[in-house]
Amino acid sequence: MTIQQKAALRDQEKLIRESLERIAHCKQLGIRQQTIDKMISLVVRAKADYDDMKRRFGANDE
Repeated sequence: MTIQQKAALRDQEKLIRESLERIAHCKQLGIRQQTIDKMISLVVRAKADYDDMKRRFGANDE
């Protein structure tokens, strides 16, 4: 895995963690559940993209 690939994974992971923190904050503020559900679906998609990137970048090591 290259330095750029590691940085991309690290940045993606940071974005996912920040999104999860925002969701928790929105729940505390009483934001509508429908809005929170949409936010969660975006995080799930981002996590799937992260897992795919990690798998592809790991395949480059072989």
